This record gives sequence, structure tokens and C-alpha cells, in this order.
Amino acid sequence: MLRRSASGTTVTYSVHWDIDDQKAATITEAGIFNSGSLGGTMLCSAVITPPIAKAANDSLDITWTVRLS
Repeated sequence: MLRRSASGTTVTYSVHWDIDDQKAATITEAGIFNSGSLGGTMLCSAVITPPIAKAANDSLDITWTVRLS
């Protein structure tokens, strides 16, 4: 579930993958897009090193804090 909050010049985006997701994956990159469907523009990205190995029975949270000026 994606959540977004804003306060002043700070925007926080967070996403949570629950244990119920039941998918195993190796997370090597994260990004924020301006669309929830294919074809959106990537606004920011980060390469994750070392990669995160998410097993089917793991949960995962990623949080971005963006400060605007």
C-alpha cells in the first residue's frame, strides 16, 4: 500500500509489502513515479546496495522523504 503525506516543503512517500504478498524478489532499485500505471515518468530513483533479498514470508517497507525548495 502506497502512502503519501506532506508538511510544508516536505513530502513523504512510503510503501509496504506485507507477508501476504507471497512473492520472493531481490530488490536492487527503488523509484517514485508520477503514475501508478506503466508509462509514468520517474521522479527519483536509488540503487540499493547491497540488494535486499525479500523472501515470500518477509514484509518490506520503503520510505522516501523529499524536501522541496
